Amino acid sequence: MELDDVKVRTVSDLNDDTAPTGAQFDNSKLSLGDEPAVGFAGSGGRPHSASQRSQASTGSRSSLKNADKQLSNYVSKGFFCVKKGYFETAVDACKNQIKNDLDGEIKAAWLLTEIDHWDNEIEKIVILTDTSVIIAKYDFVAEKILRHKRILLHTLHSLYIGELIYPEKSVMPERKHGGIRLAWGDPNNLSFGQKWNPWSSTIPYVTLTHHPLSYSSEFQETVTYSANDFFESLESAVKAAYQRKNPGQQVMVIEGNILVETYASLGSMVFNQSFLGYSRERGGVSF
Repeated sequence: MELDDVKVRTVSDLNDDTAPTGAQFDNSKLSLGDEPAVGFAGSGGRPHSASQRSQASTGSRSSLKNADKQLSNYVSKGFFCVKKGYFETAVDACKNQIKNDLDGEIKAAWLLTEIDHWDNEIEKIVILTDTSVIIAKYDFVAEKILRHKRILLHTLHSLYIGELIYPEKSVMPERKHGGIRLAWGDPNNLSFGQKWNPWSSTIPYVTLTHHPLSYSSEFQETVTYSANDFFESLESAVKAAYQRKNPGQQVMVIEGNILVETYASLGSMVFNQSFLGYSRERGGVSF
């Protein structure tokens, strides 16, 4: 991650009852918005249903999005997750991975995009609980979980938010949008085996951004697809987890560019432009 104009703060810098001011984010092109951090007030506070959560996405903070990108309604209808009841069914399936004694209660769920360390974009269900984040790859066609990971909130040492960028000598086209990164290890210290294994399961961070449906006029106000909404909720949850598990310690929130270390990957360009990481209908074939 490039450190030019990076601003570092801690979760404790935020006042839960006061909206962040512009001065808090002067050095970042990405604002967390003009609302207080999201708090949780029981099961009724944050329903996980996509249809129930179609209220405006916490101020529609377009600074995290590519302002030039627009997804047509025709393309958006091809995603299986927009079919009635599909997202709810997927979240219910993921509930089987929740361990009440370890994770606590579910707070909310999102459908976002994970960008792996080989720059492939993959549709992921993200569930926030009292003490953890569950990130699952769900096959909406076969209606089954393919894989999942659990990240305990108190093990996160850094939260990043900023523009996604490639290295200076990369020939990859500019992304022109932002993202977030959750790190429980050093993102800049991957081993040779981790970096060059596209299937490595030991990468000590996860990078997330909006689901493509957030660029559709029909779904752009649905917070289920918003990485901003997830990040605000995550900050509150991590703060609470630190108070329980790591009293006196603070997680770092780093605002600045987030490096995607890819130099020339034709494979990921084709993969991403074709939405191969998402469950979609593709000319009569669904996968």
